Amino acid sequence: MAKQQSGEPKAPLVVALVFFVLTTLTLGVLTYMAYDQLSAEKDKSKKAESDAAAAKSQTAEEQARVLFYKTLIGTGTQAEFDNLKNGGKADVGKQEFDTFRGAMANRLNGLELKAAKEHFVGTGKNLKLSPQQVVSWNWTAALENPPQTPMIDAVANAYARQMLAAVQLDTETKSLAQAKATYLDALKRAQEAEAGFKKLSADFPDQVAKVEKAANELVQATRATFAGDTSKYTKDMKDRAEAMEMAGIKLREMQAKAAGLQVRVDKAEEQATNTQDPYQYDRPHGKITRKSGNIVDIDLGSADNVRQGLTFSVFSGETPTVGFSKRMRPRVGPNGRPVMQGNRPVMDIQPKGTIEVVSVLGPHLSQARITSNPDPLRDALMMTDVLYNPAWQKGAAEHVALFGVFDMDADGTDDVKRVVADLTRMGIVVDAYFDLETRKWVGQLNQRTTYAVEGYFPALVGGDPLATAKSELTQALIDARNHAREKGVEVVKARTFFPRVGYRIELDISNDTINRAYSRYLQSLPAGGTPAPGN
Repeated sequence: MAKQQSGEPKAPLVVALVFFVLTTLTLGVLTYMAYDQLSAEKDKSKKAESDAAAAKSQTAEEQARVLFYKTLIGTGTQAEFDNLKNGGKADVGKQEFDTFRGAMANRLNGLELKAAKEHFVGTGKNLKLSPQQVVSWNWTAALENPPQTPMIDAVANAYARQMLAAVQLDTETKSLAQAKATYLDALKRAQEAEAGFKKLSADFPDQVAKVEKAANELVQATRATFAGDTSKYTKDMKDRAEAMEMAGIKLREMQAKAAGLQVRVDKAEEQATNTQDPYQYDRPHGKITRKSGNIVDIDLGSADNVRQGLTFSVFSGETPTVGFSKRMRPRVGPNGRPVMQGNRPVMDIQPKGTIEVVSVLGPHLSQARITSNPDPLRDALMMTDVLYNPAWQKGAAEHVALFGVFDMDADGTDDVKRVVADLTRMGIVVDAYFDLETRKWVGQLNQRTTYAVEGYFPALVGGDPLATAKSELTQALIDARNHAREKGVEVVKARTFFPRVGYRIELDISNDTINRAYSRYLQSLPAGGTPAPGN
């Protein structure tokens, strides 16, 4: 009994254990089967996603091909071209482009167009085309632009060229027919001319005989009258020689008088110039504010219309109060002696020196270099010295005109065009200058022209073989001077004007040097007289 009681509790335990094992096995099998089915479903899902991606990629590729061909043909829009470029399948379009280009090249290589003479007049060349000539499309890696010439345009252009060729062929055919008719007409006229020439050749001996007979009769008549006319001819020649000699004497007398009159005119003008200063009402434009060696600062700048190259003559600070009387100096001639007028020397206003602007630093500040200072020890340039340039004014460009020879460096060459360029660079407007070759004004004097600067006139001397030409040229310059005065323009001498504006000029120039500068103008004197002075 005691053994049975100890063994009874084991049966339920075994049953429970067996049930637990079976349950565990069942759950394990069910779990395995569930996971296996889930894995199968995941595989199916991945395959479906892969198939969908492949289908989507294939659809995108086909769409890229469609967009490529629409762009190639020329029916695609800009939005479709942008989709082709940015859709991620441009490489597919590039493959189609290469395939299309290769196929077209194969066809063109096998199609050699020969220009038949009956269709294309005047050419026998073989025409070879490249794919780029048919459809112009430069496919770059970034695919920036659609075709320059789509297929629709290529077809339209080809048809247009075909029609143009047909029209050209029709025109050339008509031209050929017309040329043929012209040739036949010319041939007919040539044949008629040949027949006429043959007839003329046959009649020529009789005509020559008639002309020879008439000539012999004329010679006999001339011989009969020549003896009587010889004495009369000899007398006429003698009379003409005497008349020419007298005319030569009168001409030389007139030339001498003209030379004397010119000297008197020059002296009168010289006296008028010395008795009246055309710049007597000038006011200084600025002053020197600082000096360092050969460089000075002035109180004029960009706001005053100052530019690089502008020049000024420099006078002492007391000049606006006391005038220019203290700056009067005797004029020195080429021989180094004072130029005299009667018993008195001719006086000129001489500045302390001249400066040229080299840099504009501000609205009212510029830097200039000293270009001349004849007496740097006793008459040096310094602060508070005032600046003059009558051909320039603050804030606006002054206007001038030029006439005569301007030999600025006394080398026997006219420098008028260089003077025009220099004055323009300084900010002075040259409205006109008198061209000595054409005897006309280049440009026009107008209401803004302030000064007409008179250069040197030809120097007239007695017995000069060019006296007549010089007189005519002098008269042209006098007409130019009168024209300036009629326009209300103040006429000033070059030797007075240029020193006052700070422009370097050689004052001691001889008559021979002036005449050398005029030599090429005397050779180009227009035939038929001197033209009018212009506008």
